Amino acid sequence: MSQDNKDTIVSASTASEDLTPSAPSSLSATRHRYSRAHITRQGKELLRSKLRQIERMEEKLQMLTNHFEKLIEARDELAMMLAEDRGGVARLVVAVGAASLDVGYVMSYNVSLEECCRILIEKY
Repeated sequence: MSQDNKDTIVSASTASEDLTPSAPSSLSATRHRYSRAHITRQGKELLRSKLRQIERMEEKLQMLTNHFEKLIEARDELAMMLAEDRGGVARLVVAVGAASLDVGYVMSYNVSLEECCRILIEKY
């Protein structure tokens, strides 16, 4: 290796030693403060974003709760209508003497209604 090459290697190693973080310059200290400020700002933005996400989920939860309450109300109304209908049919069964526990084929409601209407039309 020539003397010029040795001098170049020595000066390159000295230059790289000057860039080591053991002696921070005012520029690297500024970068460090900027990085800390940037990290702090990003942390705050992350928290604000998470809070907004939670608010949106709470809004959706409230919307679902409202819909659920409406569904429960509709279900209760339907249950009441069915109970009233069953009670009415039970009274008719007793009035005409039909056995509600008969086993075997049961004609569909629509076919029975059609047959009753046909009988009434023919009779009157």
